[in-house]
Amino acid sequence: MILLNVPYAEKDAARALGAKWDAGKKKWYVPAGVLATPFAKWIDGTDKLPQETAKRSDSSAGKIVVGANYKPVEGAVGLPWDD
Repeated sequence: MILLNVPYAEKDAARALGAKWDAGKKKWYVPAGVLATPFAKWIDGTDKLPQETAKRSDSSAGKIVVGANYKPVEGAVGLPWDD
């Protein structure tokens, strides 16, 4: 979990990017599966921005790229120009 230091005035912006509120810790955080890069200005000093292993679609091959590992995606459709 990546904790965020989000000022009250910016809470709506953080929420719009996908941040969640942890009522127990009274802190905003970046949930699993959400890229942390857009939250860089709010990253807590105790947490480092992790090396992103962003999932991006390699639609021409019908796979999802996770780092250097390829995983097939059922029902993947290529882009119109990939015909």
